[in-house]
Amino acid sequence: ECKELQNYCNVFRGASPRPITDPRYFSNGTIPWIKIADATASTSIYVNSTKEKCTELAKEKSRFIEKGNLILSNSATVGIPMILNLDGCIHDGWLSFDNYNRITRNFLFFTLTNKLQYLTAYADGSVQKNLNTGILKELQIIVPTDDLIEEFDNISQPILDLILIGE
Repeated sequence: ECKELQNYCNVFRGASPRPITDPRYFSNGTIPWIKIADATASTSIYVNSTKEKCTELAKEKSRFIEKGNLILSNSATVGIPMILNLDGCIHDGWLSFDNYNRITRNFLFFTLTNKLQYLTAYADGSVQKNLNTGILKELQIIVPTDDLIEEFDNISQPILDLILIGE
């Protein structure tokens, strides 16, 4: 079937504590603060580390995402899907996904990877591209049968595990 992504999972935008320059949010922080630069500096599909860390106070005003979840860059360098190999907070330059229905994280990761040109073309903004949640929620995706998605996961997960081991 072919339906909008919002029929298969929830799409959320990250959040940043404001004002972002407030030292209470980043001084002596211990929680990974996942920024777009962490993804663009990486040659991996995994976010393994971050340059910055935020505080518990910042965590309360951000979106905390657990290890293993999929995120997608929605600003600056648009459309980069990454899998978290750590727990951390994502700022508002990221989208995240949960409550998968019929699809899986792996299926969505590869679907988004294949839709990169489309996502880049439809991001709005003249100076800095931005992929808002509405555009992504309305993204049409083709979803095969449950059996095929299960078989896809059975094949793709060992490959993703090997990539992670090689990091």
